[in-house]
Formats: sequence, structure tokens, C-alpha cells
Amino acid sequence: MKCYNELICNTLPQIQQESLLWINTHKDEMIPYQGNFWYKINSINFIQNCPSLVSYCQSLDLKLREVAILIAEDRNGVPLHTDEGPLISKLNIPILNTKNTITHWYDKNNNLLDSLEVIKPIIFNSSIPHKVKINENAQLPRIVLACMFFNDPIDYLKND
Repeated sequence: MKCYNELICNTLPQIQQESLLWINTHKDEMIPYQGNFWYKINSINFIQNCPSLVSYCQSLDLKLREVAILIAEDRNGVPLHTDEGPLISKLNIPILNTKNTITHWYDKNNNLLDSLEVIKPIIFNSSIPHKVKINENAQLPRIVLACMFFNDPIDYLKND
């Protein structure tokens, strides 16, 4: 099983714009959940205000269950972690400043399995330990939208 699968998204600029608008108008409601980089948000309100995200997910035959905002605000990046279940795969969408930031996936012995600069949406295996390194020339904050679904899109991670 692959660590990730990059996707094509012709509406990425609209998703980014709608997401940033929501974030900027709801900052006070965002609650840090995991290590101060994972923000649980009002998913229903977010989904209602981001129609391009809904349309994109529908085009992938995925029905949104929950969304979260991942924000790295300093050069420490995001520490090694695995995401909570029950889903194995999630959709991560780059929203702001993901260039020059690298996501790394590791096996149980901390050997590097794969790495990627997430500048396109990806379905990724969130049960594999992963972290984000932020290069010195990256801009901050780094913002990514994490999408969880009623149906686990694990088929995207099967080896070709």
C-alpha cells in the first residue's frame, strides 16, 4: 500500500480561496486539538461555506464527514505522529504556504518510506507515522485542509 496518491484538482484555487475566507472569519472558534497544529472546526459550517470542496469530493465519489485545519506556525513543522482512526486514508488539500515544506512517512523502525512536497491534493495513509519538515525558505503559516469521509478512500492507496 502506498503512502499517498496525488490527485488532479482543477478547482484548487477556489477551494483555497473559500477555505482561507472561512478560516479568517472563524479564527476565534478554531480549537487546537493535537499538539497545537490540528484544529477541530465546525465541519458542517465549513462545508456549507466551501461549495467547491463539496463539488470536488463529489467528483471523487466521496462524501465529507468531517474537516479539520492543520496549521504549522513555526519552523518546527509538525512532529512525527499517526492520525486517529477509524479511517486509514484522508484527503489533504494544500491551502497556503505548502511549497518548501515536505511530508515524510516512516516505518515502525523510523526508516524513511517516502516524502512529498504537498502542493496538490493527496489521499494519504494517515496510519503510517508521518511528520512535516519546513525548509528555511518556506513561508508561514503552512495551512492544510484535512478531509475525512463516510467511505474510506483506501482504494487510492493500492499499488498499481
